[in-house]
Amino acid sequence: MSGLQRTATMVCAFAGALMACGVLPVELLAGAPEREPETGELGQNTIPADALSRLQSDPRSQGEPQLELLYPASSELIIPADLAPIAFEWQGVGAPRPAAMPAAMPSPEPPKPEKEKASKGADAPIAYELRARGDHADLRLYTAEETASFPRGAWTELLRQHTGGSLQLELRGVRQSGVFVHAKPLTLEIRAALGPGAFFAFSTTTPGITRGELSRTHESVWRAGTAAGGCIGCHAVSRDGRHLLAAVGGSPSLRGWPLGSTGAELSIEAPGAAPGEYVFGSFDQSAARVACVVAGRLSIFNADSGALLGQSPAPLRAAMQAPDWAPDGRALVVVLQGEKPGPDAAKGGSLARVAVALDGSVAEPELLWTAPKDESLWWPSYEPDGAWIAFEKRKGMPREARDAKLFLIRASGGEPIELSELRDKPMSATSAPSFVRGELPERPYVVFSSRRPVGSFMPAEGQRQLFAAALDLTLAAAGKDPSHAAFWLPFQQRTNSYLRAQWAPALQTCTPSDEVCDDADDDCDGQIDEACCSPEPEICGNGDDEDCDGASDEGCHCAFREVCTNQEDDDCDLRVDEQPCNAPSGK
Repeated sequence: MSGLQRTATMVCAFAGALMACGVLPVELLAGAPEREPETGELGQNTIPADALSRLQSDPRSQGEPQLELLYPASSELIIPADLAPIAFEWQGVGAPRPAAMPAAMPSPEPPKPEKEKASKGADAPIAYELRARGDHADLRLYTAEETASFPRGAWTELLRQHTGGSLQLELRGVRQSGVFVHAKPLTLEIRAALGPGAFFAFSTTTPGITRGELSRTHESVWRAGTAAGGCIGCHAVSRDGRHLLAAVGGSPSLRGWPLGSTGAELSIEAPGAAPGEYVFGSFDQSAARVACVVAGRLSIFNADSGALLGQSPAPLRAAMQAPDWAPDGRALVVVLQGEKPGPDAAKGGSLARVAVALDGSVAEPELLWTAPKDESLWWPSYEPDGAWIAFEKRKGMPREARDAKLFLIRASGGEPIELSELRDKPMSATSAPSFVRGELPERPYVVFSSRRPVGSFMPAEGQRQLFAAALDLTLAAAGKDPSHAAFWLPFQQRTNSYLRAQWAPALQTCTPSDEVCDDADDDCDGQIDEACCSPEPEICGNGDDEDCDGASDEGCHCAFREVCTNQEDDDCDLRVDEQPCNAPSGK
């Protein structure tokens, strides 16, 4: 296939017409072409023409894999259909893992590898083919780098066409000597899109509450502080996505805000809390009541008036973290602390269920499970249907723990099941679980914080990023680990650290679109023109979205060959009247 034919099939992919193109290979070159495509020179991504020709014509992938994917690092990954394009990254088998990245990174986009990575050698690969194959598409991307992402338009169409099915990702490279190398294939199972909504997370570096969407590659700061300058964090989102509750530093109070365009702010003063103490809270299923732990007592407040409705008759030794409501609003799960006061109070704690009546009265706790004496329990969270509870178990306090693990336990009690498949190798700490409902009740996602690397990006000391993993609760019912490999949430800033991302389904008062510099809140996040796109005329053939409509290179009509002397870019390669070209019509 010639470079000019590649341009034509590239347009087919960007136009969202992979079905119309059939399952014939659609070939893409990374970067914007600056010279005739047959030369293979694509800006800074130079692909020698002979290497490109070998990859296109020779299907060989023999012997043991000599390439390995750094991200995703698993052989199977389950993702929702509205996930932003994955930045695939790889290196030679057995090459040392890249050194830790500096704490400051200027962009949320995946960092480019160093020009000479550890896997580079005298006969290192000089060109790569990343291929996505499924029942409805065969898409190939060529690059000279050790990282690549499919263009957003092509990626979106790939996932849409294969929702409910799978894609096979294959990576091959060719060395200077002509020898081929390859990686183990990666299977991507595509589940239904999560749909409109956003993750709200506490950023310990911004600081404040940030908002990010699964399909985006940037976040926004939703709320950074109060008028008095107090820190806002330790938040909770109501199950209907309409309200957010957070602790306010400097005063023993909880504040609540509407996530939509309507609704009143909420303020709850927590009697008995010490000045400067954080008070963690959560909404019931209808966002009518708020539960929090104040001075060891489980307390229930009216979400409209802030009035105290009920309180445990005696201190429950409840840990200073948010209790979580069961989806039916009839009970809460809490962590009960150990007997010993002071810094070690949380060690040896227990999970407990506490029934709560409609009037706010609180029953005696019912123990579900007790941790060993040298470990502590944190962040219990009900899954959307209320049959299971996820929690974190670790040794030491949050900033100290490097062995934190996530577990799942039946809401009625029993033996916990470790969620081990979602952990990184080598094992990295996993913290603060929460849930997102999937397309089926037994297939939710669990979201968590972790210090694990993402490809060559290594978080700074103490820094945590957000990940999600698919669950299959039918396996949990059989006593097996229900978790799958985790994927990185793409809206994060590499410079930030995050904790406890919670999903809020979008309210249908606003239809999200790409944020455009037009003095309007196009992406429905409560902010105007943040990280906005300035519309310009669409440029064909470069894979970018100049007109800010969420599609790349749409409306482009590309010829197979340039027309001479008409001063137009007929073949959409960003050059005018280059050779070879067809004579103008009529001459």
